[in-house]
Amino acid sequence: MQQAQENVLVGIAEPINGQGENLLIDHFLGYANQKLEPQEIDKVVNGEVVEGITEYKQGHYYKISPNVEVQNANDFEISIHFQDGPISDHGVNGVTSESLLKILIHRTKILDENFPSEFNKQAIIHMESALKEFNKRTEERRARGVADTLVK
Repeated sequence: MQQAQENVLVGIAEPINGQGENLLIDHFLGYANQKLEPQEIDKVVNGEVVEGITEYKQGHYYKISPNVEVQNANDFEISIHFQDGPISDHGVNGVTSESLLKILIHRTKILDENFPSEFNKQAIIHMESALKEFNKRTEERRARGVADTLVK
């Protein structure tokens, strides 16, 4: 009797940092329920449509995991899914750049309290500046009446 083969979810990702680092950061481009040939994956990486592959929007799905080639790497995986589409149409379905910046600012302030450094202080200043720019962008979109839409 032949056993039924289960579908295997195959993630298609491109690394966005170097392999020699402690953590690997992958930008997910899509997934398939079948094994893929290397040329099919290359097509997805190049933005081509491939039958049987569900594409993700660029810049929406990321995975952070330990580099198993590094000594003392624990097994964990963090997935980051960014907001996909206007909240009024799709609800809150992911994080924003602003929310991640707020986490980094908070963490860096705590680190600076414990390990004071001019580098930490400069990083905080620049992250807070980036957050202000994101907020200015949001206010400008509200003023134009295009906030929470896909209008540029």
